[in-house]
Amino acid sequence: MKDERAEELMRFFPGLTVRAGLFHGLKYPGVFLHGGSAFFPKLVGAYEDELRVLLGKWMRSRHYDLVINIGCGEGYYAVGLPTKISAHVLAFERDARSRDFCRLMARINDVGARVTVEGECKTKNLENIHCTDGLVICDCEGEEEKLFTLSTVDHLKNCDFVIELYDFKKPGIGKSLRKLFNVGLGKTHRIFTVNARKRRLKDFAPLIPRVDPETLRELLDEERPVPVQWLVVERKHV
Repeated sequence: MKDERAEELMRFFPGLTVRAGLFHGLKYPGVFLHGGSAFFPKLVGAYEDELRVLLGKWMRSRHYDLVINIGCGEGYYAVGLPTKISAHVLAFERDARSRDFCRLMARINDVGARVTVEGECKTKNLENIHCTDGLVICDCEGEEEKLFTLSTVDHLKNCDFVIELYDFKKPGIGKSLRKLFNVGLGKTHRIFTVNARKRRLKDFAPLIPRVDPETLRELLDEERPVPVQWLVVERKHV
């Protein structure tokens, strides 16, 4: 999206605050169009809405001590989650501008003390993590096979996982990851996929008064080249 069009759309979000969803009330310190994910669906509260019910259930029923956010971008999950649960967040992001924005957003939402932002995640980073009740949210654009091995998966066996799949970039990676997690955690975790779905305008129109349908479609557009899937690896017993 071009900066000029983003400025026009900002009239619907004068407070730069997320309108609905899991992170209702999350404050953004400014417009962020630099990262790889769409900005306005996050302000609406529609971003990755497919995961809302699942994550909401976990947020209510789990007692996470650590959230590991790999590929945190500007901080939607890395900052949004600790505004709703008491966990510490360890976020990894290779892009310096995104890291700086994430740290700033954590401060203005009063969770800066619980959000640690580091650079690109490596296997050794995961092997050095210790938690008793963890959540892994991963969006590293097809690099998952480098991070998740039988060793790291076993090390993180006390975690639930949500991993965005990038089969359109690396064909077969989804199948490989499902096999890996089935071998490593199949006895203790449920393993399934969540599919992208088309947004219904009527579900979100009440959040933005006086918006026309075409503009609402634009605000909800996550700008993905193809529909995505997420691999979910959920502990059976907590």
